[in-house]
Amino acid sequence: MASLYIKDPEVAELAAKVAALQGKTKTEAVKDALREVEARLRPAPAGETEEEFLTWLHELRKRYPVGRKAEHDRAIYDWMSDEEDE
Repeated sequence: MASLYIKDPEVAELAAKVAALQGKTKTEAVKDALREVEARLRPAPAGETEEEFLTWLHELRKRYPVGRKAEHDRAIYDWMSDEEDE
């Protein structure tokens, strides 16, 4: 059995917080986090089809949903582009 000893108190505390929020053990939380990072960093297979890509994109959007556009977005855009109403 391999062991991983976390010697950084901040990392240990963060692992405990994430595990508690997910209702998992620290080991499960760390394993899930590392799998997500590994999957994100792993290059896509050369033969990936459009369907596989769209499935991946759909899963990504479920995991990280895009919020609704706020009413103030247009005002900020107008202000930044010098198109404010006068």
